[in-house]
Amino acid sequence: MNTGTKFVAVGQVDHGKSSLLGSVLVHLGQVDAREQDKNRRIAEGSSSGKGEQYEFDILPEEREKSKTFEFDQREVSVGTEEEPITLIDVPGHRAFVHEMISGASGAHVALVVVSARRGELEDGIKSKGSRIGQTIEHCLLLKALGVQQVVIIVNKMDTALDDNGLWSVDEFKRVSKVVKRLCKRYKLIIHAIIPTSAVTGGNIAERTTLTPWYTGLTVLEVLDELAQMHLYENDESCHTPREVDTLCVDVMYVAEMVITPGVRLVVHTSANKTVEGEIEKIKLPRGKRFINNKVNKPQVVKTKITLALPIVVAKGERIVLRDSERTIGLAKV
Repeated sequence: MNTGTKFVAVGQVDHGKSSLLGSVLVHLGQVDAREQDKNRRIAEGSSSGKGEQYEFDILPEEREKSKTFEFDQREVSVGTEEEPITLIDVPGHRAFVHEMISGASGAHVALVVVSARRGELEDGIKSKGSRIGQTIEHCLLLKALGVQQVVIIVNKMDTALDDNGLWSVDEFKRVSKVVKRLCKRYKLIIHAIIPTSAVTGGNIAERTTLTPWYTGLTVLEVLDELAQMHLYENDESCHTPREVDTLCVDVMYVAEMVITPGVRLVVHTSANKTVEGEIEKIKLPRGKRFINNKVNKPQVVKTKITLALPIVVAKGERIVLRDSERTIGLAKV
């Protein structure tokens, strides 16, 4: 049986996921002063200017480019909960979605990290042609992987100040409204929305005086509260796994693209398996010959997929369907 709640930080690249989790480790006393000073010195010579993210971004190329390439995880104790929790950091760049899926598989709660800095929120939620922002795609993937419980972290609030030098409540509300709507679209359950700054540590462990308008929980408090809910005890028990090379699934197509037989896919399962496949047959509504779908209007279509190689899946298991660039469908076997 799984023990301990697993939290995964998701969202668009450069919105501060690694820095947030690194700041959590610092405030939990998991990083000694010597290591913190070392990380700060490394950060001074990089484009990031911060050291907290290096608790998770440990590869040289990750530190050089201030971007996460591989998922990483740490087990820590928090608050009064006896069982340790697991913090999981995943990449936010669309080129590394496979790492995001691997890291998020098995998580119980997602920290959806979004930036309050002007222009950065828009990068994560934009939809242009067949490409969608990673804040959108990660929320889709959470739904596909069965990670329904979320906490919205509005990060970089230190860059959104009002006329009095306080964190802007108007910017917080603007960002929160957009992300709340996105999470509700995919039926994600929001437990809290927290204004934070991973760099300054505001509202990570203690409430900052820069948010007199905020009376909710800090990040550590919400981690403790959710950990005590023992969500891992509610993990779904799948049927006996079996090897198959054909999947007949109800697929919720989400990407703007033409879907026809012959389209090649990569199938990711919630058990962290990956295999290439091809759409052999699509059962379409009467009178239609193909699907040309929109991100904001997902369609559910019965689809038969023949795989290039067999894969072991169980009834009830969730899968993600992607082409070479983006998520196109979510399904449950």
